[in-house]
Amino acid sequence: MTSNPAIFAKAIAGSSDYDGEIQSLVKAGFLVRTRADAGTAEARANEVIRRDTAFASGAQLVSTDYPEPDLRFSPYAVRLEAGIVVRANPVTGPAGRAGQDLESWPAPSDSLVPATSP
Repeated sequence: MTSNPAIFAKAIAGSSDYDGEIQSLVKAGFLVRTRADAGTAEARANEVIRRDTAFASGAQLVSTDYPEPDLRFSPYAVRLEAGIVVRANPVTGPAGRAGQDLESWPAPSDSLVPATSP
């Protein structure tokens, strides 16, 4: 089910003006999924604009048919930079941390963990 059919229609039509709408939904607390590619169009053309736009949109989930390249078409693949698996959200993440690898952040200090009652 699509919660906002207007955004979905714009995305399917290849419009780029839905990115601001995705960012607005992310800021409002919605969980957003978008696609980095559709069919084989991006892979055949080795076109990364839609992928990069999806990563910058703030959508928490970015779907793809190409987590690995299909070299029959091109080297096109959808991966975060430098082998990152999970990163701070570029729209809602902490200032100065947007796009950074979350796995490399230091563990929270004990002083930040609430005390528990025995």
